[in-house]
Amino acid sequence: MAEILNAHGSKNDIFVAAMTPRDFASADDLRAFVRWLCDRAGPFGGDGIYFYDPSPRVPEAWFFNPDGSSAEFCGNGMRCLGRVVLDQRGSDAAAIRSGQAEYTVRRGAVTPEGVRQISLEQPAVDFTPRTPVVAGRNPLTGARLPELDPALEFTAVTIPNPHLVALVDKYVESDLIAMGERVTARPDVFPAGANLSVLLPLETGEVFVRTFERGAGLTASCGPG
Repeated sequence: MAEILNAHGSKNDIFVAAMTPRDFASADDLRAFVRWLCDRAGPFGGDGIYFYDPSPRVPEAWFFNPDGSSAEFCGNGMRCLGRVVLDQRGSDAAAIRSGQAEYTVRRGAVTPEGVRQISLEQPAVDFTPRTPVVAGRNPLTGARLPELDPALEFTAVTIPNPHLVALVDKYVESDLIAMGERVTARPDVFPAGANLSVLLPLETGEVFVRTFERGAGLTASCGPG
Protein backbone atom coordinates (compact mmCIF):
# COMPACT_ATOMS: atom_id res chain seq x y z
CA MET A 1 0.00 0.00 0.00
CA ALA A 2 1.52 3.31 -1.07
CA GLU A 3 1.40 6.43 1.06
CA ILE A 4 -0.87 9.10 -0.43
CA LEU A 5 0.08 12.65 0.46
CA ASN A 6 -2.25 15.64 0.29
CA ALA A 7 -0.66 18.96 -0.64
CA HIS A 8 -1.72 22.26 -2.14
CA GLY A 9 -0.34 24.69 -4.67
CA SER A 10 -2.07 28.08 -4.61
CA LYS A 11 -5.05 26.38 -2.95
CA ASN A 12 -5.29 23.62 -5.58
CA ASP A 13 -5.39 20.58 -3.28
CA ILE A 14 -3.58 17.73 -5.00
CA PHE A 15 -2.89 14.15 -3.93
CA VAL A 16 0.58 12.71 -4.59
CA ALA A 17 1.21 8.95 -4.59
CA ALA A 18 4.30 6.86 -5.42
CA MET A 19 2.27 4.57 -7.68
CA THR A 20 1.84 4.15 -11.41
CA PRO A 21 -1.26 3.44 -13.50
CA ARG A 22 0.15 -0.07 -13.96
CA ASP A 23 -0.45 -0.77 -10.27
CA PHE A 24 -4.20 -0.99 -10.93
CA ALA A 25 -5.90 -4.08 -12.29
CA SER A 26 -7.56 -2.12 -15.09
CA ALA A 27 -8.12 1.38 -16.40
CA ASP A 28 -11.65 1.24 -15.01
CA ASP A 29 -10.30 0.46 -11.53
CA LEU A 30 -7.86 3.36 -11.80
CA ARG A 31 -10.57 5.84 -12.81
CA ALA A 32 -12.92 4.57 -10.09
CA PHE A 33 -10.20 5.01 -7.45
CA VAL A 34 -9.43 8.57 -8.60
CA ARG A 35 -13.11 9.53 -8.58
CA TRP A 36 -13.56 8.09 -5.08
CA LEU A 37 -10.46 9.79 -3.69
CA CYS A 38 -11.21 13.21 -5.22
CA ASP A 39 -14.95 13.21 -4.54
CA ARG A 40 -15.62 16.17 -2.24
CA ALA A 41 -18.79 14.47 -1.03
CA GLY A 42 -16.68 11.54 0.17
CA PRO A 43 -14.15 11.18 2.97
CA PHE A 44 -11.35 13.12 1.25
CA GLY A 45 -11.81 15.25 -1.87
CA GLY A 46 -9.37 17.13 -4.07
CA ASP A 47 -8.58 18.71 -7.43
CA GLY A 48 -6.72 15.68 -8.78
CA ILE A 49 -3.86 13.26 -8.14
CA TYR A 50 -0.32 12.91 -9.41
CA PHE A 51 0.98 9.33 -9.53
CA TYR A 52 4.74 9.09 -9.98
CA ASP A 53 7.59 6.62 -10.35
CA PRO A 54 10.59 7.98 -8.41
CA SER A 55 13.08 5.36 -9.59
CA PRO A 56 14.29 6.78 -12.96
CA ARG A 57 16.85 9.60 -13.08
CA VAL A 58 13.97 11.77 -14.35
CA PRO A 59 10.89 10.66 -12.39
CA GLU A 60 7.84 9.91 -14.53
CA ALA A 61 4.44 11.24 -13.48
CA TRP A 62 0.81 10.84 -14.52
CA PHE A 63 -1.92 13.33 -13.60
CA PHE A 64 -5.60 12.45 -13.28
CA ASN A 65 -8.53 14.83 -12.87
CA PRO A 66 -11.27 14.28 -10.26
CA ASP A 67 -13.57 12.74 -12.89
CA GLY A 68 -10.97 10.05 -13.61
CA SER A 69 -9.76 11.50 -16.91
CA SER A 70 -6.05 12.02 -17.55
CA ALA A 71 -4.21 15.23 -18.37
CA GLU A 72 -0.72 15.83 -19.67
CA PHE A 73 0.12 18.26 -16.92
CA CYS A 74 -1.06 20.17 -13.85
CA GLY A 75 0.96 23.25 -12.96
CA ASN A 76 0.12 23.53 -9.27
CA GLY A 77 0.12 19.75 -8.99
CA MET A 78 3.61 19.64 -10.45
CA ARG A 79 4.81 22.02 -7.73
CA CYS A 80 3.31 19.70 -5.11
CA LEU A 81 4.98 16.67 -6.67
CA GLY A 82 8.17 18.69 -7.09
CA ARG A 83 8.33 19.35 -3.35
CA VAL A 84 8.08 15.61 -2.68
CA VAL A 85 10.78 14.71 -5.21
CA LEU A 86 13.15 17.46 -4.04
CA ASP A 87 12.75 16.38 -0.41
CA GLN A 88 13.33 12.73 -1.29
CA ARG A 89 16.48 13.52 -3.24
CA GLY A 90 17.78 16.28 -0.99
CA SER A 91 18.31 18.50 -4.01
CA ASP A 92 17.43 22.06 -4.98
CA ALA A 93 16.29 21.30 -8.54
CA ALA A 94 14.93 18.34 -10.46
CA ALA A 95 13.34 17.47 -13.77
CA ILE A 96 10.09 15.50 -13.86
CA ARG A 97 8.41 14.03 -16.93
CA SER A 98 4.65 14.38 -17.25
CA GLY A 99 2.95 13.55 -20.53
CA GLN A 100 5.21 14.39 -23.45
CA ALA A 101 7.41 16.97 -21.72
CA GLU A 102 9.92 17.43 -18.90
CA TYR A 103 9.40 20.13 -16.29
CA THR A 104 12.01 21.67 -14.00
CA VAL A 105 11.09 22.35 -10.38
CA ARG A 106 13.27 24.31 -7.96
CA ARG A 107 13.24 25.24 -4.32
CA GLY A 108 12.19 28.84 -3.78
CA ALA A 109 12.54 31.17 -0.83
CA VAL A 110 10.92 30.34 2.48
CA THR A 111 8.26 32.90 3.39
CA PRO A 112 8.28 34.71 6.77
CA GLU A 113 5.44 32.36 7.75
CA GLY A 114 7.65 29.34 7.12
CA VAL A 115 6.11 28.21 3.81
CA ARG A 116 8.72 26.43 1.70
CA GLN A 117 7.97 27.57 -1.83
CA ILE A 118 8.53 25.55 -5.01
CA SER A 119 8.95 27.21 -8.40
CA LEU A 120 8.13 25.62 -11.74
CA GLU A 121 9.29 26.46 -15.23
CA GLN A 122 6.03 26.55 -17.16
CA PRO A 123 6.13 25.49 -20.82
CA ALA A 124 5.86 28.12 -23.53
CA VAL A 125 2.36 29.23 -24.50
CA ASP A 126 1.39 27.82 -27.90
CA PHE A 127 -1.06 29.94 -29.90
CA THR A 128 -1.60 27.21 -32.50
CA PRO A 129 -3.76 25.04 -30.25
CA ARG A 130 -4.80 21.48 -30.95
CA THR A 131 -8.30 22.20 -29.68
CA PRO A 132 -11.03 23.29 -29.87
CA VAL A 133 -12.06 22.78 -33.45
CA VAL A 134 -14.91 24.97 -34.63
CA ALA A 135 -16.25 24.78 -38.17
CA GLY A 136 -13.10 23.01 -39.30
CA ARG A 137 -10.64 25.59 -37.94
CA ASN A 138 -8.78 26.41 -34.76
CA PRO A 139 -9.99 29.69 -33.22
CA LEU A 140 -7.24 32.10 -32.24
CA THR A 141 -7.41 35.53 -30.62
CA GLY A 142 -10.77 37.23 -30.99
CA ALA A 143 -12.72 34.15 -32.06
CA ARG A 144 -16.45 34.10 -31.43
CA LEU A 145 -17.73 30.83 -30.01
CA PRO A 146 -21.53 30.96 -30.01
CA GLU A 147 -21.55 27.50 -28.45
CA LEU A 148 -20.32 29.19 -25.26
CA ASP A 149 -21.27 32.89 -25.34
CA PRO A 150 -21.82 34.86 -28.56
CA ALA A 151 -20.97 38.12 -26.77
CA LEU A 152 -17.43 37.10 -25.77
CA GLU A 153 -14.22 36.80 -27.75
CA PHE A 154 -11.97 33.87 -26.93
CA THR A 155 -8.28 33.13 -27.27
CA ALA A 156 -7.37 29.46 -27.57
CA VAL A 157 -3.93 28.43 -26.28
CA THR A 158 -2.08 25.26 -25.31
CA ILE A 159 0.11 25.23 -22.16
CA PRO A 160 0.33 22.19 -22.90
CA ASN A 161 -3.26 21.49 -21.79
CA PRO A 162 -5.85 23.23 -23.99
CA HIS A 163 -7.24 26.50 -22.65
CA LEU A 164 -9.87 29.02 -23.69
CA VAL A 165 -9.53 32.54 -22.29
CA ALA A 166 -12.04 35.41 -22.46
CA LEU A 167 -11.93 38.98 -21.20
CA VAL A 168 -15.08 40.00 -19.32
CA ASP A 169 -16.35 43.29 -17.89
CA LYS A 170 -18.21 41.55 -15.04
CA TYR A 171 -17.60 38.23 -13.31
CA VAL A 172 -20.68 36.04 -12.98
CA GLU A 173 -19.73 32.68 -11.52
CA SER A 174 -22.84 30.91 -12.80
CA ASP A 175 -22.01 32.04 -16.36
CA LEU A 176 -18.50 30.58 -16.13
CA ILE A 177 -19.85 27.28 -14.79
CA ALA A 178 -22.46 27.11 -17.55
CA MET A 179 -19.84 27.74 -20.25
CA GLY A 180 -17.49 25.16 -18.73
CA GLU A 181 -20.27 22.59 -18.70
CA ARG A 182 -21.03 23.35 -22.37
CA VAL A 183 -17.39 22.64 -23.25
CA THR A 184 -17.64 19.30 -21.43
CA ALA A 185 -20.93 18.45 -23.13
CA ARG A 186 -19.66 19.11 -26.69
CA PRO A 187 -16.84 16.68 -27.53
CA ASP A 188 -17.79 17.12 -31.19
CA VAL A 189 -16.78 20.78 -30.97
CA PHE A 190 -14.10 20.50 -28.28
CA PRO A 191 -12.60 17.03 -28.86
CA ALA A 192 -9.87 17.38 -26.22
CA GLY A 193 -11.93 19.55 -23.89
CA ALA A 194 -10.50 22.81 -22.56
CA ASN A 195 -9.85 24.69 -19.35
CA LEU A 196 -11.97 27.82 -19.53
CA SER A 197 -10.71 31.04 -17.88
CA VAL A 198 -12.28 34.48 -17.61
CA LEU A 199 -10.17 37.57 -16.94
CA LEU A 200 -11.52 40.73 -15.30
CA PRO A 201 -9.23 43.80 -15.14
CA LEU A 202 -9.47 45.52 -11.73
CA GLU A 203 -9.15 49.19 -10.87
CA THR A 204 -6.04 48.34 -8.84
CA GLY A 205 -4.21 47.37 -12.02
CA GLU A 206 -4.43 43.70 -11.13
CA VAL A 207 -6.37 41.06 -13.05
CA PHE A 208 -8.94 38.71 -11.51
CA VAL A 209 -8.84 35.22 -13.04
CA ARG A 210 -11.16 32.28 -12.45
CA THR A 211 -10.95 28.92 -14.21
CA PHE A 212 -13.35 26.08 -14.90
CA GLU A 213 -11.02 23.12 -15.42
CA ARG A 214 -11.86 20.16 -17.61
CA GLY A 215 -12.42 17.10 -15.49
CA ALA A 216 -12.49 19.14 -12.27
CA GLY A 217 -14.95 22.01 -12.58
CA LEU A 218 -14.50 25.33 -10.78
CA THR A 219 -11.21 25.34 -8.86
CA ALA A 220 -9.53 27.81 -6.50
CA SER A 221 -6.68 28.33 -8.96
CA CYS A 222 -5.06 26.93 -12.10
CA GLY A 223 -1.30 27.14 -12.60
CA PRO A 224 -1.16 27.28 -16.42
CA GLY A 225 -4.43 29.25 -16.46
